[in-house]
Amino acid sequence: NLTIKIVNAKGIKTRQRTEKKQEEIKQYIKTVGFTKNEIISFKNSNDYSQFYWFNHNRGSNVFEGKNKLLFDGVPYPNIGQIKNEYIAIYGEFNESDFERYYSELVATEIEQGIIGRSRSHRYPDQQFEAHILATDLDLSGLESKYPGVKIEYLEIYDTLPDIAPKTISMKDQIFGEAIALISNGVRLTQEKISKLVGVT
Repeated sequence: NLTIKIVNAKGIKTRQRTEKKQEEIKQYIKTVGFTKNEIISFKNSNDYSQFYWFNHNRGSNVFEGKNKLLFDGVPYPNIGQIKNEYIAIYGEFNESDFERYYSELVATEIEQGIIGRSRSHRYPDQQFEAHILATDLDLSGLESKYPGVKIEYLEIYDTLPDIAPKTISMKDQIFGEAIALISNGVRLTQEKISKLVGVT
């Protein structure tokens, strides 16, 4: 009963983002209809969230029963601090083991938020959504790990077509016109499509 919508948004891999990217995120929040109390983001990094990663995504019950939550970005812990923690635990540093260790920490933070906060398992008759805005995030293993979880991969410009790169907008427009022509029984030609979309 939980759908995780992974919304790919280029340029937001860290919490240091351009003003333009922050505006796009605000536009997404407004378009989809999130409020401040439905968003987890980074502490002191914006004005659209009052909850933050590394705190409210862990063990907080404030989101219980909320049918829709937004998670802004991916919670990458301070790598230097985690390296020191790793060496303290294991006594030495192994690069490949550390990468796996670090990735598991990030995955745990994400799961704590998107799987645990709404407590969707306590409300089997309701549908829940967790949106996560990120750059190139893959959470494909969660569907097999958590029965009842469904994952959808989207692009931010699926919701905000005005911010789509020109090449993508053109491709979508060409595809749409081609489908319309075929549906109407018109023979598809390059000339007809270029005339409809206004390019030569």
